[in-house]
Amino acid sequence: MEDEISLGNAMATPACRYCGNAISSTRPRIYCSDRCRVNAWKLRNRNEVPVAKLPNGNKRKDCTVYECPQCETRYLGVQRCDDCGLFCKKVGGGGLCPSCDEVVAFIDLI
Repeated sequence: MEDEISLGNAMATPACRYCGNAISSTRPRIYCSDRCRVNAWKLRNRNEVPVAKLPNGNKRKDCTVYECPQCETRYLGVQRCDDCGLFCKKVGGGGLCPSCDEVVAFIDLI
């Protein structure tokens, strides 16, 4: 009999709209605490920003242009210079030029 809840008592103690805990306040409130109020506001007003995704099979490194600091040769997706053996610095995103087939960074086009 202890597990039974009387309906009359449930009306006397309102429940928090976020967590469901009982509200123990003399003022009429809909949330039991400021934390529940803020969390409920965040839940209602969250901005779902679409995340840009790369095509399947490509990694971010495969679309990144690197440049050798010594010979200034550019590579697409390769971080180490074949001639010098040095690690290259990252220029940014890019790809191959459709007309000359050279490595071009997006920042060079702007």
